[in-house]
Amino acid sequence: MPAAVQQSVVALGMVVVTGIVNGFGEVATAAFGAASRIDQIAFLPAINMGMAISTLAGQNLGAGHHGRVREIFAWGCVFSGGMTLLISAVAVAFPEALLRVFITDPAVIELGVSYLHTVGACYVFFGLTFVSNGIITGAGATMITTATTLLSLWVVRAPLAYWLSRELRNVKGVWYAIAASFVVSMIAGTAYYASGRWKRALVQKAPPGDAARQADPAQAFASEVGEA
Repeated sequence: MPAAVQQSVVALGMVVVTGIVNGFGEVATAAFGAASRIDQIAFLPAINMGMAISTLAGQNLGAGHHGRVREIFAWGCVFSGGMTLLISAVAVAFPEALLRVFITDPAVIELGVSYLHTVGACYVFFGLTFVSNGIITGAGATMITTATTLLSLWVVRAPLAYWLSRELRNVKGVWYAIAASFVVSMIAGTAYYASGRWKRALVQKAPPGDAARQADPAQAFASEVGEA
């Protein structure tokens, strides 16, 4: 259910942001549409990496190997951050070439370039968000990732897009809002992971006899050895 709500929230958020962009005319709409397709391609490695991290974290947490989660997080940051950083570099360095795959209008390309220079430069924050969210989801704290998505889209992106676009009187205000939402989402997810509160979901869901093992697997193992 939290995953379904999260996907619905994302879809509705995109509808709202697209509506704001549409208010600036056909050129803005076309530029946003073309650049969003590049976004979808750029996000694939991070999304798939997040799914892999969630699976690995869930398996190791279920087996009581809590120490491995730190390694999963560290290597997840290396791989997901590294891939999205490379994609960011390409998007910022060659925005026109990427946009010409989808559109040829010079005015649209010019506005699309400004999008990739702003949002494309922040792809790495999106990639790192999926690392922490993967760990949190693997631990079963799916409500937290849903709350992070709500924060990113409905507290930051949509309101900020509306306000900045009106203040600047330019659709580029939407670009800044999207980039800011990536940063906020990454900070929120990483902060929650660092707090260690996601471990509470493991203790709450564990059977009564396994609560001690989930809370401190090393102590539980030592106790079993002592009894033997």
